[in-house]
Amino acid sequence: MSVTYGFYNSKNKDRRYDAIQMSSIFDGIIRDGILQHVGTAMMVKESSGMMVNVGIGRAWFNHTWTLNDALLPLTVPQSEVILNRIDAVVLEVDARESVRANAIKIIKGTPATNPAKPTMISTTDRWQYPLAYIRVNSGVTSIRQANINNAVGTSECPFVTAPLEKMSIDALVAQWKDQWDAFYEKETSDMEATNAFWKDQWSKWFNAQTEEIQKSYLAWENNGTTGMLLKRQICRKQVLTGNSYGRPGLTSTQTIIHLKWLHGEKMLRHCLMSGSSS
Repeated sequence: MSVTYGFYNSKNKDRRYDAIQMSSIFDGIIRDGILQHVGTAMMVKESSGMMVNVGIGRAWFNHTWTLNDALLPLTVPQSEVILNRIDAVVLEVDARESVRANAIKIIKGTPATNPAKPTMISTTDRWQYPLAYIRVNSGVTSIRQANINNAVGTSECPFVTAPLEKMSIDALVAQWKDQWDAFYEKETSDMEATNAFWKDQWSKWFNAQTEEIQKSYLAWENNGTTGMLLKRQICRKQVLTGNSYGRPGLTSTQTIIHLKWLHGEKMLRHCLMSGSSS
């Protein structure tokens, strides 16, 4: 049939119209998608534990309408022990003769180390449209907003706009903020671990260098003629450079004498205290 029309009153049941014909009056006026000015446009948000809530909204897909007039709680299937997965919250239009109904439900993804999004069904009598994708990491017991990637408004599940209407992006901003917080926590943790590692490396390097310098100094000090000349210099009577509070001041070889004193050589201590030379 190339030309259809409607509607006229039926006379002796000569004018009968089915659901598709009734809905066709909106073709060209409303495109398939989520009505962006109704409720919260079916945005998906975290709840508690493994629960998520689908927001209030109205949709139009495949000549059928769907209205969700209250928060719709959905339970995400339990996480895997080892592998990760990506689940999808979908709006399903099922025109099969045995069903003839729309539903909002969760499609469980395939577990994998690097999981992929589940494939949406699209046949001649059954269609699925993603409202959101949820990453379910192994071992998790709760869903965070950062794990929810809303798909409403994308090419997979577009908005239906109306003249002079606007939509608040508060829901999207809340999701971006939670994603940023999760990213910031991870980066801060990584930075602190890196700083601790390099601090430990520096401490080890510094201690090793200090020990090496001390060994080199002792080896030089005890090296034959050089060591004896140094001892003679220290034991020689020194010329005072000043006084302080009535006591003799320090000599020009102050640093070397102090080092020798600390080494604990009894003979050198005696020389220093008596002021005699060798």
